[in-house]
Amino acid sequence: MRARILVAEDNHVNATVFRRALALLDCEVTITRDGAQALEELERQRFDILITDWMMPQMDGIELIQRVRATARPWPFMLMVTAIDSAEAKERALDAGADDYMAKPIDVVAFQRMVSDAIARISDTAPIKLPPLRLLPSQAKPDVVAVVIACSTGGPQSLPKALAGIPANVPATFMVVQHAPEWALEAFSTRLNSSLDLTVMQADENTTPLPGTLYLARGDRHLSISKNGRHLKLDDAPKENYVRPAADVLFRSAAAAYGEFCVAVILTGLGRDGTLGAAHVAAAGGRVIAEDPVTANMPFMPQSVLEVGVAKETVPLAGMSEAIMKHVIELDRALRMRKAS
Repeated sequence: MRARILVAEDNHVNATVFRRALALLDCEVTITRDGAQALEELERQRFDILITDWMMPQMDGIELIQRVRATARPWPFMLMVTAIDSAEAKERALDAGADDYMAKPIDVVAFQRMVSDAIARISDTAPIKLPPLRLLPSQAKPDVVAVVIACSTGGPQSLPKALAGIPANVPATFMVVQHAPEWALEAFSTRLNSSLDLTVMQADENTTPLPGTLYLARGDRHLSISKNGRHLKLDDAPKENYVRPAADVLFRSAAAAYGEFCVAVILTGLGRDGTLGAAHVAAAGGRVIAEDPVTANMPFMPQSVLEVGVAKETVPLAGMSEAIMKHVIELDRALRMRKAS
């Protein structure tokens, strides 16, 4: 796949650096001078990646990202590259909808690596052929029901909506893989904690997962759960599906630890992360829910799960919290019956 990349950059020198760096990746590049011109290009044709400066005439990068998020489907992967380098600036870019952030002066090697990873995920759309996975009798003896969630591009906007109806006293623990850099996940954790009834925290090694609590995978670390379901684990093993953290890592471990008492949810995102892991959850007797691709900001991840046929149901984003609660209540009742017998 030859990626189509749109650049919004009013500085001629920086625009030239972008063009030369992207040429080495064999990309089709369009350069615009500001956000307004970039928005016009996006209305005319589809791009895979948008790279934008912040401070530009006519329309700045923040407004451009917000406008794209409000009008485009599917969204391009959006990278902000700017001379403004502060925690506050990064958080504002995340709130606007940026997928990643890089400070100027541009580190060309790091920039190319960032773009290459995004292209790999965009290109990773071939249907997955599942290995033989037969339904196995569950050996898991968890203390609580687990809900494991995968989301990527569009996740910071979709996840709060997907969990908005979950009460604080829910009899389940939640673990989430959101593809994002470390700085973005730190800011996202804080925002999520203030918007949900669940207690939200970034996952730590050896933490015991508790009901009513959401554990967000940390940047650049895979999150998994011990086989007995009593301890979270973090590691820096190689990327899977071009990302770390990867939902497949979490889902596989959750299938082993929770068996039939696990609910896997796949929301918006680029690529296919979560598909193989969801198959493991289904094979262990757990339940798999895919967001309806029609409502997904990026339909590729939920569509991939639907293509392999492991999703128990397809749910629009607006109905996701209700669907999750239905499964949690059913599984919690079954778990309590098992413990009483």
